Amino acid sequence: MLCVRLLLLVAVVGTDEVQYTGAVLEHEPYSSWEAGGTAILQENARIFLEHAALAKQQGADIIVFPEYGLTSNNLEGGDVLSLAQVVPHPADQVVLCLLNKTSSHTQVLRELSCGAAQLKLYLIVDLIELVHCSPNQILDCPDVGYYLYNTQVVLDRCGTLVARYRKKHLFLEAGITAGDESDATAVFTTDFGVTFTLQICFDILYESPGVANVEGGVRDVVMSTAWMDELPFLTAPQMFRGWSAGLGVNLLVANYHNTRKGMQGSGLFPGASGQLSSYTYDHHHSGSTLLVASLATNTSTGHSTRVSRSRKDLFEGGEQHRGAQQKPQPQEMVFKHEDLSRYNHLLLEEAASPITASLCHNDGLCCSVTYTFLGNTSTTEHYMLLAYSGLVEKGGGVYSMYTQVCSVVFCLSDEVNSCARVEGEDPPLASSFLLQEVSGMFEDLHVFPSVMSRDLTLVSEQLWNFDSIPLSSSNQQEAIIHVKKETDPLLSATLMGRWYQRDLVYHSGLR
Repeated sequence: MLCVRLLLLVAVVGTDEVQYTGAVLEHEPYSSWEAGGTAILQENARIFLEHAALAKQQGADIIVFPEYGLTSNNLEGGDVLSLAQVVPHPADQVVLCLLNKTSSHTQVLRELSCGAAQLKLYLIVDLIELVHCSPNQILDCPDVGYYLYNTQVVLDRCGTLVARYRKKHLFLEAGITAGDESDATAVFTTDFGVTFTLQICFDILYESPGVANVEGGVRDVVMSTAWMDELPFLTAPQMFRGWSAGLGVNLLVANYHNTRKGMQGSGLFPGASGQLSSYTYDHHHSGSTLLVASLATNTSTGHSTRVSRSRKDLFEGGEQHRGAQQKPQPQEMVFKHEDLSRYNHLLLEEAASPITASLCHNDGLCCSVTYTFLGNTSTTEHYMLLAYSGLVEKGGGVYSMYTQVCSVVFCLSDEVNSCARVEGEDPPLASSFLLQEVSGMFEDLHVFPSVMSRDLTLVSEQLWNFDSIPLSSSNQQEAIIHVKKETDPLLSATLMGRWYQRDLVYHSGLR
């Protein structure tokens, strides 16, 4: 098999601007241990390549698969070692498809390499990586004689393994070792002229590797995840769209699909405000969903925009959303809920004309909202302004991180922990609450905006915009969501800041 690597610009939109077609697969993996771990790998790899072929037919250059999509996350049902693959070092430029001898720990990766070469398509695959070690030679080598990593690998159009990134920020992953290699290991450049950085799930809430590589000039990000939704700020579409918009980057994210555990929501999110996203967030659907969309990156200025609509699953209107065709039933909707009792909160009083309310919390964080109650519905609606600067805990208190939040949230009552409770609630067709603006003065330069409706869809960015104004005299910035037109009944409008350096201060005990 002969494969020649050529630098090919798929489409040139303007000076230094490259257009390419990306694809993501939301996937509910085969997970039965009845036939063993190898059978799990082979069946999911078969499904991956089947959808990769469909994506290629639609012009895709690169496709992303979910975290644990190859192995499933049913790791306690059998011998986890049988799910692991040995991954060559990218510097060796190994084409696994050309290997004559393979073992059970390389066979499935070889099949994926052959598929990438046959389809002439970049594959981004998350897997469990096996690394052998000797306890006699390596001080921290486990007694079992090997490490397991949660690893993303990149196979190019020739089937060559060109990148390997080991997840740094694990989330309750027993038996898996956190990666400690340079953020540069997450970066790769394609033959269509676009440089990407990799990241896996919980990584998105931290600076390394994604934000660090974006600040180094990378403008396109591919992410594998098994994301579990948390209201009111961290559902999948909120987090992914907000991260993309806040950093001004293209984000291609493939999620594990398991609505019984609150896992769904994948998409291709362009960084430029006002452009269209293509995403799926479906509490009814089971199985796999393929999304394909055209994206563009300015490789000179680092400015990323969406230049055309998805070739698949298009809908009229703003964000291109493949969601449920009917309202999800209460028992089908699974969410974690953040404890909001620590947040300063203000119940917004009814006002027939625009009114501004403000609320502050720690570290000088002050939030403001401008709104109106139209009085055109017969029911009373509760909305609160929330403000918080401090540590929040995730994973049942195992992890903590420093956030700053300004948010306007729908609530069932005047009690703060009734906010963003949608299970069992019928979203109304109209609302008396009309948001005009929410803003805050943040102490760090990483703020992620999101606006979500009570039917659990993203409000189109055709209806709102996000502005971030750094102050030259400090690390502060003013962040603003400005709503330009009336939206569907609002669930939340949020500015979520991550103060990465404050994480380090708290974790070192230097409070």
